[in-house]
Formats: sequence, C-alpha cells, structure tokens
Amino acid sequence: MGSTKDGASFTNISVEEHFSVSQSTSCGQYAGPTEQISTAAEALVGRSTTLTEALKAAAINVGRKPVETTDVAAIKEVEARAIGGDDIESHGGVTAVAIKAVARNQKIGKENEKTNLRDVIAEIDVRVTRDREVTSEDAEAVVQAELNHSPFNNIIPGGPTEEISTAAEALIGRSTTLTDALKAAAMNVGHKPVETTDVAAIKEVETRAVGDDIEGTGGGVTAVASKAVARNKTIGKESEKTNLRDVIAEIDVKVTRDREVTSEDAEAVVQAELNHSPFKNIIPGGVAESVAAAYKLNHDPSL
Repeated sequence: MGSTKDGASFTNISVEEHFSVSQSTSCGQYAGPTEQISTAAEALVGRSTTLTEALKAAAINVGRKPVETTDVAAIKEVEARAIGGDDIESHGGVTAVAIKAVARNQKIGKENEKTNLRDVIAEIDVRVTRDREVTSEDAEAVVQAELNHSPFNNIIPGGPTEEISTAAEALIGRSTTLTDALKAAAMNVGHKPVETTDVAAIKEVETRAVGDDIEGTGGGVTAVASKAVARNKTIGKESEKTNLRDVIAEIDVKVTRDREVTSEDAEAVVQAELNHSPFKNIIPGGVAESVAAAYKLNHDPSL
C-alpha cells in the first residue's frame, strides 16, 4: 500500500488521477504527495493481478494511442471474463464504448483528434462492476483474441493483452497453495502433453489438498489426467494430444478444498514425480517444481 508521510493512502488510484497528476508534475507545478500518487498509479503496471487492473495498467502504458479494432477484441474478451457473460456489447459496458470509439476514429483523419485507449479505459470502474484475478486461461484467450484481429498478427507492446499475460505470470510468483501450484505449472508448461509423471504428481497434490483417498471418487482432476494419458497413448500427433493445461483447467471444479503447501507436501510431490519419471528427473516448471516453489514462498515470503 502506498502512502504519504502524513498517512494518506493511495491504494485505488484511477487512470484519470494518474494522468492528471503526471501532466501536472511534468510542468513542475506540484511536488510531494502528487508525485507519490503518480508513482502509486504507475505501480499498478507491476502488480496488476485482476482483469480490470490489467486494463488500467495498459492505459498507463499506451493510453495515448488511438483505439483500434485489436484493442476492442482484447477489451471484449477481458470484460466478458470479468463479468462472466458473453453478450456484453449490448449492455453498455466498456466494450461498447471502445466499439463506438473505433467507429468514430475511422472517420477522423488527424491522429491527435481520435479517441485514445486511456479515454475508453477511464470508464472501466463505472462500466465493469465485477472483477477477479487473471488465470492462465484468461491470458491465452485474450492473446488469441488480439492476434485474431491484428493485421500484423502481433501483440501491442504494453497493451491490454500484454498486461493480462503479465498479470497471469505475476500469480505464478505468489502461488502458495496446492491448487495454485498446479495452476502455475499449467502456465509454465501447460502446452506439453500429459504424461504418467504428471499424473503421479497431480495425484499427490490432489490427495493432500482434499485430505482423502481419491482413488474411489473417480471424479477428481487425477481421474481427468489419467484418462488423458490413456487417450494420448493412442494418438500419434503431438498437437492432437490432451495437454497439461486442459487437465488443470478443471481444477476449480474438480478440487473443492485447498491449503498452503508445506515442506512435507513439496517433498512428497517431488518424490512422486521422480518415481514415475523414466529419466529420474523433475520436469522444469512442472507440477513438482511449482509445488516446491510454493513451499519456498510460504517459508520465506521475501523470495
């Protein structure tokens, strides 16, 4: 939490406040608390972990650029995921504002007269009333949405999509529970096909998270992983196999209990993965390594 020397806090700096203050300080009119407000706003870029915070960070990064179709695609995906619905164009949200801005910009010749990204995202707190933390699935979906609408098939540096990806990656760095560690593994190596080593590690994690013998339940994420491995063995093409991300995507539904990772958890998951590895090694960025990283963070939060 940012604060001034007199104790005022700046935990919720808006996009408008950031730009108002930064423009004032650039002219040398203000100092002290106002500079700290600007710094607090810029700090959003480094600690944005929710969907709407990521959009605000994008407004700080590239807010002066005119709104384009690629921005609309990314914003629409973010808003739909934040509010939990698909039909968002008709309810007056920030996507609708962005669409109108693009239509207006296409009729205007001068760049400096066009509606920019900052102007659109400035309305987000009013237009988008729900929010949640970014997941790896969110990041991948927003990336794909922007790529699908980019004439050059690229991502705008510092834009909405890059900030969503940064937010998802930030969650990896502070994963401290068993299921969080699985999600981190999905972000790290989610595109690889599920293997027997993954099943062993996932099974150990799930058993420890729910505190029961999961063999008899048949409906957990371990069961999903086991079926995926059996399926993958019948498929020749790597690109058609079920990957780790697909399996772990079901974790919030399949695993309804969770707790922080302990040293015993980390050791057991590492051992489970080693015992089922044909090369007796740990998958870099995989389940065991992510669980071990979560324990280290619990043991020493300063890491």
